[in-house]
Amino acid sequence: MMKMQERQVLLTVVDEKTVNHKAFIVLVKSMKRRSVDIFNEILVLYPNHINLPESFIVTLSNLGVKCRGYRRVFKDDPYGVKFLISSFIEDIGHEFDTIVYADPDHVAFKSMSIRSQEKAFLISSEVEKLSEKDRVALDSVGYLGVDNHYNTSLIIGKYKEWVNITEKWRKVYLDIKDVIDFRFREEIAFSISVLQEGLSLVPVSSEVQGNFQNNYMDCEIFHYGGCYREAMSIKSAIDMENNSLLIDQCVENGVDEDRRKIIEKIDRFLSIIR
Repeated sequence: MMKMQERQVLLTVVDEKTVNHKAFIVLVKSMKRRSVDIFNEILVLYPNHINLPESFIVTLSNLGVKCRGYRRVFKDDPYGVKFLISSFIEDIGHEFDTIVYADPDHVAFKSMSIRSQEKAFLISSEVEKLSEKDRVALDSVGYLGVDNHYNTSLIIGKYKEWVNITEKWRKVYLDIKDVIDFRFREEIAFSISVLQEGLSLVPVSSEVQGNFQNNYMDCEIFHYGGCYREAMSIKSAIDMENNSLLIDQCVENGVDEDRRKIIEKIDRFLSIIR
């Protein structure tokens, strides 16, 4: 009997910020230039109390991308919008075998190779030691022995693993709400919920996802997020649709050689897809 091909979906989440809308369009255009369509569907999830700009919806439709709105759960946390993923999982997640989430602020440099693992989530290559302050805070609410902070800009998992952790993800978030700052609360809650379900967190290699932590640009996708001035420059250029801002700000800020090469590569790519 012929084995049925796995169905894969790529998700992102957006709110009212137009820079995230424009950034995701850049990601989708870059993926379509670099690879065959490896995803059966690409979906943008958004809080259903907002109206997405018509121009954004039309551009997505022309790129074969669909939009789906859900009720926002944690309205007082700008990063809590990522919990729309759990609403999607509980709604129509069962239609897919592998569910890939990516923050809008990525650009594809190569064809993406997506291989989910059993009993594990593949996660961003950006991993740091949890701060002592946050470790003590987690200890105080009963989450002992949490050592690492896993970035959730990229998450790859099978549906059966996603469905096992969505409810716990929300519960852990609420448990740590009063002791962990909102900036990293969702990410820390995600890693705790995964590990408590007996699943593994496997950071992808820098060959899969580069970023300004590893300054690696020979990668499949590059994440230009985080609290880096270079990231701010790229987002400003995308938001204002003015590539010249990138090189100008590189010169003004004295960006180091490795990061300058990355920015120049992104600059060249933006010029091509516009």
